[in-house]
Amino acid sequence: LIIPKSLQKLNNLWCKGANMLNEIEVDSKNNFFSIKDDFLIYEDDKSKSKEILFSPREISGEYSVPEGITRIGNYSFYNRERITSVKSTSSTLDLISSYSFYKCDNLESLAFDQNNQLSLGKFCFSNAKKLSTIDIRCKELKIQDNCFSDCPSLTTINIESKEKTILCPQSFKNCNKI
Repeated sequence: LIIPKSLQKLNNLWCKGANMLNEIEVDSKNNFFSIKDDFLIYEDDKSKSKEILFSPREISGEYSVPEGITRIGNYSFYNRERITSVKSTSSTLDLISSYSFYKCDNLESLAFDQNNQLSLGKFCFSNAKKLSTIDIRCKELKIQDNCFSDCPSLTTINIESKEKTILCPQSFKNCNKI
């Protein structure tokens, strides 16, 4: 896939079903998209957002969200089979979008330690069959519908929010060990 200099925005579901997409190039004159360490990044200076739109298929082990990233886009880590943990101490991350880490079969743990608000989108970590531990510390937390549904290994959840936590319906649907 080649992103031309004229492209300014992609639809939220742009990479849904793009299971064979392995390589993305961005025209060097594009002011909105870039490739950093094989990740497709979208930056909007007006809204001060910096979003991961696509991660490399071969990503493995622990992934630490870089400082400066404000969002993780829909389907951006979908079905990445070798990722085992996701961590963030970023002061800028505020949204993990719907289906971001959907079907990451070997994902075992999540750890977010932040001083801001954090919203976890619908189904963003669902169907992570080995996910067993969630540790979230933040100012404010919203967990959307089915965020962690169908995570059969989930046994440990530690949530500490300084102001409030909102759990939407069925956030932990079919997580029978909690």
